[in-house]
Amino acid sequence: MTLRAMTADDVPGVVALQPDAFPPPFNPDYHWRPEHIATHVATFPEGQFVVEDAGRIVGACENERLRYEAIDWTDWMSVTGGPRIGGHIPDGDAIFGLDIAVALSHRRRGVGRMLYEARFDFVRRHGLRAYVTGCRLPDLAASGTEPEAYAREVVAGIRTDRTLTPLPRMGMTFVALLPGFMDDPESRNYAARLEWTP
Repeated sequence: MTLRAMTADDVPGVVALQPDAFPPPFNPDYHWRPEHIATHVATFPEGQFVVEDAGRIVGACENERLRYEAIDWTDWMSVTGGPRIGGHIPDGDAIFGLDIAVALSHRRRGVGRMLYEARFDFVRRHGLRAYVTGCRLPDLAASGTEPEAYAREVVAGIRTDRTLTPLPRMGMTFVALLPGFMDDPESRNYAARLEWTP
């Protein structure tokens, strides 16, 4: 498998990855469309990454640069400026992780770690303050547990969440829960605010 920068030629493959990485009950209205990915590559080409296996894109992540102290954590749209990353600041001192997608066939094979390491490496190489994100909690609703307790238990390793569990192991720090951050019934519309600093 090969990690590399995303290009305009990758747009169809990245879009095709979305329903595989985010199947129902995830709302398909929130999958990236071709114009979104094309805009990400055109706006911030050095900040978009794919993992390729035998010519097939099996992982992708999209990012934008922001000013750390100015991030409005109200909701995903406030942070990002929307799916066309209208909030991107070319000289921002942090990168925000918009999305990470891994093909079902390539789960637990290190694809996600490769993409996160690309993000961390970008922070190091460019002397940025942090990598930050608002992470889904796709197993929260089914757990029957209150969000605060759920997040604490996942971070402590007592409980497992498909998305959040691996991230503290990669050196990311849980900062806070973000209620109403995104329209995501599986996460009860919560997200976990996380950051990584060099």
